[in-house]
Amino acid sequence: MIDTDFLELMHHLVDFQRMVKGSVSSGSYGHKTTSRDTVAETFEDVRSRMRTLTSLEMETVRQAGEVTSDFICYVSYDHLPPDLRQPKNVTIYQVVNVRSIEQGMAVVDAGPFDIQSVKLMGGENHHFQVRLLKVN
Repeated sequence: MIDTDFLELMHHLVDFQRMVKGSVSSGSYGHKTTSRDTVAETFEDVRSRMRTLTSLEMETVRQAGEVTSDFICYVSYDHLPPDLRQPKNVTIYQVVNVRSIEQGMAVVDAGPFDIQSVKLMGGENHHFQVRLLKVN
């Protein structure tokens, strides 16, 4: 069931793209990398709330080692693409086209953002916290 009060806090629309596994090549250190250039499916206009990490969160991430995320996206349980709820599928999705509802659907960040993790928050299948890393 959708919590309408929670949805009122969601000021953005984003698109989740499921990518097709592309070619495998050798990276600069000899490790294998897989390109994901082709979009298989797009889940458009997903109601969400995007924010950057706070300075305290950034410091905590830096102390832990490598920076693994710099944005957080909150999505209600019913709006997250269903197969993204499984950790193994995190690497085949990306977020693009962040639009502000308050600014008349203006694109505030085209992305893309790699998804680093998806975590169920709030209990009772309420909402997900999606940690993102901006790809430049």
